[in-house]
Amino acid sequence: MKTFFPFFLLCLTINLGFCQITNNENEDYQTISGKITYLGSPISNVTIVAKQTQRGTLTDETGNYSIDARKGDILEFSHVSFKTVSILVEDVTSVLNIEMIDKNNKLDEVVVNARLTQTALNNIQNRRPKTLMTSVGEFNPDAIAGRMYYVSGELLSNGYRTLQEALYGKVPGDIPTQWDIDGQLFKGNPPFIDISSVKDVFVLNTNLGTVRWGGPVVIVRTVNSPEYIEKEVKESTEIYKNQNFYQEDAITDETEKIEKIDDTKQEANQKNTVTGQITYLNAPVPAVSITIKDKNQGTVSDKNGKYKISASPGDILVFSHISFKSVSVMVEDVTKIINIKMAAANNALDEIVISTNNKSGKITDRSIKADEVFNTSMGTYDPRKSGYRSDYIDGASILAGYESLGAALDGRLPGVRYDRPTKKLVVKPSSSINTPQFAIWDVDGVIYQDEPQIDLNSIENIRVLKSVGQTNRYGSIAAGGVILVTTKTGNFDAQNAGRAKATAEYQNNQRYFNDAEVGEDLLAKPNDYLKELQSLDDKTIAYNQYLETIKNSAKDYSNHIGIAKMFLQSYNDPTIAKEILGDIETRYSDNSEVLKAVAYNYQAFGMKKEAIKTYQNIYYLRPDYNQSHRDVANAYIENEQFKRGWRLYMNYILEGRETDGEGIGSIIYNEMEYLFYNRSNQTEIKENFVPRFEKKDEFNHDVRLVFEWNTSEAEFEIEFVNPELRSYVFDHSLENNPSLIMEEKTKGYSSKEYLLDDIGDGTWLINLTYHGNKQPLPTYLKMTTYFNWGKFNQRQEISVYELGIEDKKIQLLRIDKEDLVFSN
Repeated sequence: MKTFFPFFLLCLTINLGFCQITNNENEDYQTISGKITYLGSPISNVTIVAKQTQRGTLTDETGNYSIDARKGDILEFSHVSFKTVSILVEDVTSVLNIEMIDKNNKLDEVVVNARLTQTALNNIQNRRPKTLMTSVGEFNPDAIAGRMYYVSGELLSNGYRTLQEALYGKVPGDIPTQWDIDGQLFKGNPPFIDISSVKDVFVLNTNLGTVRWGGPVVIVRTVNSPEYIEKEVKESTEIYKNQNFYQEDAITDETEKIEKIDDTKQEANQKNTVTGQITYLNAPVPAVSITIKDKNQGTVSDKNGKYKISASPGDILVFSHISFKSVSVMVEDVTKIINIKMAAANNALDEIVISTNNKSGKITDRSIKADEVFNTSMGTYDPRKSGYRSDYIDGASILAGYESLGAALDGRLPGVRYDRPTKKLVVKPSSSINTPQFAIWDVDGVIYQDEPQIDLNSIENIRVLKSVGQTNRYGSIAAGGVILVTTKTGNFDAQNAGRAKATAEYQNNQRYFNDAEVGEDLLAKPNDYLKELQSLDDKTIAYNQYLETIKNSAKDYSNHIGIAKMFLQSYNDPTIAKEILGDIETRYSDNSEVLKAVAYNYQAFGMKKEAIKTYQNIYYLRPDYNQSHRDVANAYIENEQFKRGWRLYMNYILEGRETDGEGIGSIIYNEMEYLFYNRSNQTEIKENFVPRFEKKDEFNHDVRLVFEWNTSEAEFEIEFVNPELRSYVFDHSLENNPSLIMEEKTKGYSSKEYLLDDIGDGTWLINLTYHGNKQPLPTYLKMTTYFNWGKFNQRQEISVYELGIEDKKIQLLRIDKEDLVFSN
């Protein structure tokens, strides 16, 4: 027997948007827009209702919609042919793109996967009149005491014979039998009205607020009404950015409510005065040209290598000199000092061209050719339409002296590395240290898993495909990327190629030479203020000394962080430590890099609520940074506020932000998978989330390492050494990995994760070599180590390092099987 609930029937029968108007109209709303699709095609006439306020609308013929809703409200998407989808509105919600599910589909509600993309959507303007003249005098919809529903004439279908038919079933309850049309009152059936001329319909179907009419009434405004004849209705659009965070399931104090972003901090015309010194082998370099890319503005370094230039966030400073390699650095909101160490130009590598976007204005031949349509064994590929660019190499630039094409490509492009023991190419970084993924070969339309024999003189061009968007047509065999080779003849004979089969397991040919020093204190520069307090050997005396002589005299915020750490570790006093970190927050409230260093230490100190608040403040300063979304969500999860963390991650996904590749998107999706597999009950996941790993066992790893740094200018090397003393190095430097650093700045993130699938027997070492950050201030690095990642006995450790001493290799961590032993 089927059971029907009145409200459920109501949701299914509503085909037209309506707005319930109450005297709470002045409360804050946020505009939410999106597109509704089914199997990629737009769905029109989907009803979207905000359940608390009963506001509503319909999708248009292109599947687009826009609706105003309050935080905490539930948006319900319903259509007679599809399953109803309900989504909670958070303070960060601005775009919701929904893929509907057929009612016969066994999946529950909305399906979320890693490849949702965002469509640029325009906010629909609210044209509802604020006041209008009726047959009984002036009427103010905002002041109505009873329940009222509003229908925009734009959403009425012209297929109905009468207005009464067009409204039937579109609002709750019965349609009243009184009609106030353009100031004239009609009882019974309304006169004939051209539905295309209707601008606004107000339905008051209760006795409250309708005394003047003697009962329920429908108020209609057409293009012939006095209001529309005298003047057009003023357009009003309020654009609500992601200002706050979902509070409904919070377990924190009310004092943690998030305030709105101060828009004065987001000045569009911000200018930074950038200064610095340019050196080579620690000697100043004069006459270096510093220009702003694509702008007629620049300067030259003086005899001491120093310079000063005014630039805006997003500008790219290009440092060039005839004797050195050019260096390009993007200016960010916090950029004030950029010190550059030049590299000699006498090398065989191509000049690296860094572009701020993938739009027009390509300035090199190589960039132009990289955007041309090309053929693969899987069909024609157009980079301009796909949104992904491939790396391009002209065959004429390949020298014939190499033993193979793989050897010739070693280091030729960012991230491309030739593994000599296996004779395979690595073209994209892998999060898994001990399970690298090698590229396959597509030569003149023939696919090879091992490199075929190719006459280097016969090569026309080479393209390297790395992203999932480029390689997914090849299937799982291309998880490590594709080397696409076109020869001059284009008819390469695969049968005559001698194909050597690699039988050896992966072994990195780089070895560890036991050259790392041990000791966290070797990373930071001396803190004289800290030494002064440590010599007192008494907490009360040290605290008074700090307040009287150090608090206002120590200008470097890192000095205060070090002192806060001392009071916690040496005197076990979290109150003083929290007070000092709080003072830093207040003093540097508009500096996201300093706040991030404070948040790192809050987390290391176990002050989880304080970390959440600080990450929220960073979000206000940098709402467009992908890292801001992840940091707040992750802080909630560490505080066991799983529902809030999941909702923020969901908002990240529904906004169409990145989840592919090896960057911040991969980190976020891994953490969503953790919640899906391990915390689904506490998270109360309602979406039909699609994990990347089909089985939970495939998701598990012995160790997961997440590195985060507070400034995007930080340069360093992280070395992973396996029990056989073979090493893998992640090089985060502008000289050797400029494309990665540009990607991080463009997409707004500063983090990297690595997975150790099976640590085996013996000991793993994690070493760090710091190379500076182009500023006189230190860098703060946070390392979160997850032991038994994804397993029942998962645990984590957070370590925060102050980096100041350069070019010294320091051991950060030793890992062996004993670290995986579960203990209560």
